Amino acid sequence: MSKAYDSVHIPLLKKVLNWLKVLNTITNLITDIFSDRSNTVITYLGLTEPYKVYDGIDQGETITPLLWWIYYDPLLCRITKSYKGYTLQTNILNQNTNINTSVSANFPTLAFIDDTIWLAESKNQLEEIITTATSFFSLANITVNPTKSVLAAITKSIDPQIIFNHTIIKGLHNNQAFRFLGCWFSLTKKHTLSYKIILEEANNALNLLYKAKITDKQAIYIINSVILARIAYWIQNTFLSESLCNKITQWYTTLAKHKAGLAKSVPNSTIYHYNIYSLCIVQDIQIQQQVAILTRYLNHPQFHLLALKIRL
Repeated sequence: MSKAYDSVHIPLLKKVLNWLKVLNTITNLITDIFSDRSNTVITYLGLTEPYKVYDGIDQGETITPLLWWIYYDPLLCRITKSYKGYTLQTNILNQNTNINTSVSANFPTLAFIDDTIWLAESKNQLEEIITTATSFFSLANITVNPTKSVLAAITKSIDPQIIFNHTIIKGLHNNQAFRFLGCWFSLTKKHTLSYKIILEEANNALNLLYKAKITDKQAIYIINSVILARIAYWIQNTFLSESLCNKITQWYTTLAKHKAGLAKSVPNSTIYHYNIYSLCIVQDIQIQQQVAILTRYLNHPQFHLLALKIRL
């Protein structure tokens, strides 16, 4: 989507708030804040001349993500109620009755702010979802750039494609990966493409750090707080093997020794010791990350509705 927050039409937002039965006083307060107003821009030379804001909500406001969710939610509700999308199903054995019970969950859409995935059982169903979404976008004044959309189809068709907003979108090949919310996904069960991208991104970041004129403490701080934090985010939907973890760890361990002026023969434990440099290890971070995610899902108040229960 292009400039999602600027696309919010205040009168339509007011109707959605009324549809949700929000108190009139709160609805009027919210809509009045973003109506009949003007903005100025802070520059080096001072404030610019005020200009009138005709529509939209301000990016950066604490309430903005909530208002966008409210504004966009009617479309997601319509799609969820009308289509099954991807179905995850299994049989669970009841220990008391010794009878198998079928448990399933449907996922027609995944959305976060202005990033959306439509899931469908067939091409016809996907076309219907896109038609409904396009109609809503036109009504809600939301601009969508079809060139940034991708089609990931698990099908035997040689050249799958679909038309979205008068633009032909061709399906990805098995040797291509796509990104959603910063994580990489592929059409096959193997995660080779994701591994390759993660290694390339980590290597590029470390190469920039290697050339930077910084101290050893600064380098280790950037590795622990920035590079390893990004790697921890990338591996939320995959799992790096021990050899890959050791490979990445060896890369930045060598870099840290170089910045510290230490010989390569210095034991790595010197760099990893928490009372010396406290350099983190990829494999330890991965274990902490996966355990934290699993614990959060197992203790979720709506665990019975999550896909994790079915997969377990």
